[in-house]
Amino acid sequence: MSEEMDVEGLREVIQVVVIPDRLLGDETTGKLLEGLRNVEGVKGIILQGPYYMKRKIKVGDQAFETTVKVGKIFVEVENEGLMDDIEKVCRGILPFGFYTHINKYYAKPTSEHLQKKPTVKDLGVIKKE
Repeated sequence: MSEEMDVEGLREVIQVVVIPDRLLGDETTGKLLEGLRNVEGVKGIILQGPYYMKRKIKVGDQAFETTVKVGKIFVEVENEGLMDDIEKVCRGILPFGFYTHINKYYAKPTSEHLQKKPTVKDLGVIKKE
């Protein structure tokens, strides 16, 4: 049973999802973000996890505030071939196991109404060196 989806007007989103075997500490999160931001073709990174006290995470010479203990990382990429590069970064930084997989979906353009009230707090842009 195959349904064809009308993707006209939608943008394709490809994410590599990284799920570590443990929640990440602030130092490990900073190192992982540092490694991921240097992978050519990474378009964005979203951190997810349980609520935790407010603190700053340092990435290079930048710092940003967060209130989650990182348990899942969504890395938006230009193409699926970047999964190997992301796994290589994770193997070099995470001293324990992790699981990765590809999410692929089509997103509607964000309406003006939603752009005024974001549902996800924007932490800013982590600059590439």
